[in-house]
Amino acid sequence: MGYLVLIDSGADYCIFHADIGEALGLKVTEGKALVFSGIPGQKQKAYFHKIAFKIGGIEHCCWAGFSYDLDAMNYGILGQDGFFDKWSIKFEYKKENVELKQA
Repeated sequence: MGYLVLIDSGADYCIFHADIGEALGLKVTEGKALVFSGIPGQKQKAYFHKIAFKIGGIEHCCWAGFSYDLDAMNYGILGQDGFFDKWSIKFEYKKENVELKQA
């Protein structure tokens, strides 16, 4: 199963849609709850679980939040805690290239 994500250096956490968590078999609302400010500046809630998924064929483990409040977004978010702290990211804007290496 594929899922689009935004690599967002301005985001504190990795946050995904709650239905993704449900598809993974998680009881979403049983995770550790956290209220955060979303992109529109409104308070949103996510429930955090330890998960594993693959990035470019490499298994990645992290605490990720699952939120029922992301309906306006078509993708999840990879943020500082759980992604940027585990990967080296190189953006080449003119080449339209992103390079990821495990830190």
